[in-house]
Amino acid sequence: MIIDELSREDLLKLLHIFAKNWLAHDGCWFLAAEKRFGLETAMELDSEAWNCFSPVEAKRIMQTFGIDENGGLDALEKALGYRLYAAINVQEAERVDENTLRFRMVECRVQQARQRNGSSTVSVQIRWDN
Repeated sequence: MIIDELSREDLLKLLHIFAKNWLAHDGCWFLAAEKRFGLETAMELDSEAWNCFSPVEAKRIMQTFGIDENGGLDALEKALGYRLYAAINVQEAERVDENTLRFRMVECRVQQARQRNGSSTVSVQIRWDN
């Protein structure tokens, strides 16, 4: 396989291309759903898709990088750094105290694209109580 012959630099380039392509596909799907069904329904469908995808992504990350399932906020913070989004967006995690992790998407390519196209942006706030 050609991927086995790539240098570290080219593998990193490929990772970024894969991440951008994945995000572009996700965006195209969302825009098609929004065009056909409206923003509210597109967001509902997107939420359903993410509810299905997120546990799969998390499980693969945790297995691949040996992250303990019961590792608490330290494990969560580490796993968030391995998400495909982390390769193309600027994000930060801040430990407020031993029971609080504040995660923020500093630069989101999806939101930036929606702003450039004059579409409304979407804001999400998640609270997790363990």
